[in-house]
Amino acid sequence: MEVPMENNPTFIIADNQDLTRKGLYFYIKEQYENAKQIEAANKQTLIEWIEHVQQSVAVVDYARFNIQDVDEMRILLQRFPETYWLLLSDEFSDEFVRQLCTFNTNKKKKKTSGSDEIRYALRCAVSHRLFLCHEISEQLLSPVDHSAPENTLTATETEILKLIAQGKSVKEIAAIRISSYHTIVTHKKNIFRKLGVSTVFEATKYAIKAGLTDIADYCI
Repeated sequence: MEVPMENNPTFIIADNQDLTRKGLYFYIKEQYENAKQIEAANKQTLIEWIEHVQQSVAVVDYARFNIQDVDEMRILLQRFPETYWLLLSDEFSDEFVRQLCTFNTNKKKKKTSGSDEIRYALRCAVSHRLFLCHEISEQLLSPVDHSAPENTLTATETEILKLIAQGKSVKEIAAIRISSYHTIVTHKKNIFRKLGVSTVFEATKYAIKAGLTDIADYCI
């Protein structure tokens, strides 16, 4: 007799941050002793495992795994309807969350969520129930800012956005600007928040449309 997923779930962990990944292993094992945990090193491996394992829970840091925008995420949801998704990120844009909330087959959790929220998110994923962490719920309830993004970026942020659009890594930008790694990370988060984007791909599209960089400068 087939064992129900609730008693013997399979989790595909797609997160390349060691601390987050090990934390997820702990919380999963704590709640589901017989759970199978599979590690995906990149997006291609993630998709291969999802194709191979039916009715799995994919726990994904979507930005770090090169899921470029909400359209690609929508395609994945439609392509793998039996997979349940628990999306993790340091920061979700308002537009990304609002669009994905039109689908009831995924969860969204920020990496700043507390232990209780993490446990509850995992249980919701296994039982195929919608979950939004408290921080994202508040984000959705807050008024939408319709001001033009180009008027909110500082000169420093604009220069950093140009470098991001040219394919420079945070480490490379820090070296170019003679700044610390953490300073550039903070600037990058502020830029993404102000532009309402969640990935480098989305930020680059904005930079090209705004004429901040030429498409020929963009490095895939």
